[in-house]
Amino acid sequence: MLACALVLVGGAYLVLQARARSHRAELLAASQHSLELQVILEQDRAAAEASLATARKLSALADLMADRQSWLPVFSLLEHNTLPGIYFSDFAGDASGSLTLTGHATSYTEAARQLLAFQTASEVAAVSLVGLKPEGDDLGSPQVGFTLALTLKPSLFSQAK
Repeated sequence: MLACALVLVGGAYLVLQARARSHRAELLAASQHSLELQVILEQDRAAAEASLATARKLSALADLMADRQSWLPVFSLLEHNTLPGIYFSDFAGDASGSLTLTGHATSYTEAARQLLAFQTASEVAAVSLVGLKPEGDDLGSPQVGFTLALTLKPSLFSQAK
């Protein structure tokens, strides 16, 4: 009888050990699966953030494209009043009509003539020279860098509508 009890207890012990090993293996597999899911979740979060950033950029571009008609007269003004030999390398502006242009001329005289051309343009309310400096180009020719601040008349923006 004691032998039967020992066999029964020993058998139960072996069954319980096997079940414990099985549960540990299942727990380990679940833990690994959880880690894999965390990695996937992190990748999805990064992709979502990138998508949102792209959506914001596209929204800003769509706003700009929708407003492009109001800027056409501004660019026309710049094209018609920019003198030969002058080129602008930077442009900043806002819808209130304030523009900042960074330009390059072959001489101080040409930079002054460009200032005068904008001063006499009927669509320009005010213009000022906010920077002037000597510089050279890649070929060693003397150049003059200058920055102009323009205030455009509000009527210029309403021409496109």
